[in-house]
Amino acid sequence: RGRAGFALTAEGQRVYDETLRLLASVRSFRDSVDDIHSRMGGQLAVAVFDKTASNPAARIGEAIAAFTAQAPDVQLQLHVGSINAIERGVIDGSYQVGIIPAHRSSQSLAYADLFGETMLLYCGAGHPLFGASS
Repeated sequence: RGRAGFALTAEGQRVYDETLRLLASVRSFRDSVDDIHSRMGGQLAVAVFDKTASNPAARIGEAIAAFTAQAPDVQLQLHVGSINAIERGVIDGSYQVGIIPAHRSSQSLAYADLFGETMLLYCGAGHPLFGASS
C-alpha cells in the first residue's frame, strides 16, 4: 500500500479469488437448501374414523384432491379406524393426522374443528320415549 492505493500480491489475489468462489458456493448451497424446504415430499399417514370416511359432509375426496394438487410429491396413506385406535396412532407416531368426531379430548393431542355433523337418537315404537316431544 502506498500513495497509489492498495495492491494485492499474487498470493493475496489468489486468496481473494478463492474467497469469492467460496462465497458463491455458500450462496448456491443456501439456494439449494431453500428449494428443498419449499417443496413438500415424503409420506403423510392420515387416519379417518370409519363413519367420517363415508360422510359426504366430510368432503374427504375434495380434501385429497386439493392436497395432492398442492403437494404432488407427498405420498398420502389413508387409514380407516376407530376413534381410540386413531388417537393412539397419532400419539405413537403411526399417523401424522387423525380425523375423528368430537368427544373427550386428550391432553397429548391438539384438536381443530373441520366440519359440523348432526347426530340424532332414534327409537322404535315399543320404546318409552317413542312419540315423546323433544
